[in-house]
Amino acid sequence: MDTGYCISCGLCVEACPYSALYMGYAYERAKYRRQDLVQANEALLASPERRASAYMHPELEKTLPEQTLLIDKIHS
Repeated sequence: MDTGYCISCGLCVEACPYSALYMGYAYERAKYRRQDLVQANEALLASPERRASAYMHPELEKTLPEQTLLIDKIHS
């Protein structure tokens, strides 16, 4: 998969009829050279370092950490 074409819009996740695609949290796929953006299928699998988000997958919401606002952390 050539991740250089991805703009992280999430339309592929919404359109997948098999619920096989997930959005992620990080931008660790960023590279300096265009040819390094082509990823093998194994590199795209979820792992402890690259967790899937619950975008369009509400069944994963209970496994995610609680979301807080930065302002809440400042005042506590």
